[in-house]
Amino acid sequence: DEPTTGLDPVLVNTIHGLIVDLHAKFAFTAVMVSHEIPEIFKIAQKVAMLYDGRIVEAGPAEAIQNSPNPVIQQFIRGDPEGPIHLR
Repeated sequence: DEPTTGLDPVLVNTIHGLIVDLHAKFAFTAVMVSHEIPEIFKIAQKVAMLYDGRIVEAGPAEAIQNSPNPVIQQFIRGDPEGPIHLR
């Protein structure tokens, strides 16, 4: 859960590089939770977006990044306007 929260950018990139390298070497599956959207798209092969207690879309990282789903696009952009409402 959020393995790089609170770390400086150099350490974040180092840890992400380790994750990518270890995945290439050992072909393991890892589940990471993160709000650091740009970073997720750099290291993940598959992404799922959870909103309002359900997965709204899951698939290859590039497909999610380019999804036409307004919930996903609002979250990626960090836009306060859209279907995601603060409660």
